[in-house]
Amino acid sequence: MSLAQQPLDSHVDYGVKETQKLLVNPEQRKQTFEDPNANKANQDLQKLTGGDVVIDQEIWELTAELVPMLAGEGNGDPAQMVKFLDDMKRNPTSFAGKFTPEQRAKLKAIAEKIQKAKAKP
Repeated sequence: MSLAQQPLDSHVDYGVKETQKLLVNPEQRKQTFEDPNANKANQDLQKLTGGDVVIDQEIWELTAELVPMLAGEGNGDPAQMVKFLDDMKRNPTSFAGKFTPEQRAKLKAIAEKIQKAKAKP
């Protein structure tokens, strides 16, 4: 059994669920942008999507779906989760390989929307 398959303790599970709620709620998410790291992540997302709020929301929703996998890979330890994310930044193909088929399909659809949006004059 991989770490991602191990059940999370109730505190970690609660944190995962609260994080997911925050990520999909634009008003709650906006409050986090006071943090410089969260603000930078949002700015990077805006650059990627050209500020398209529909695509932005789809990306945040996919991100929320990935939180349980991230918590599992880090065994609920925030330091390990950050390490996992840092490793995945260096190898995004490996990261995407951990997605479910449905998550890969969502990622592909988002990428196609970004391509179409950038192709518009």
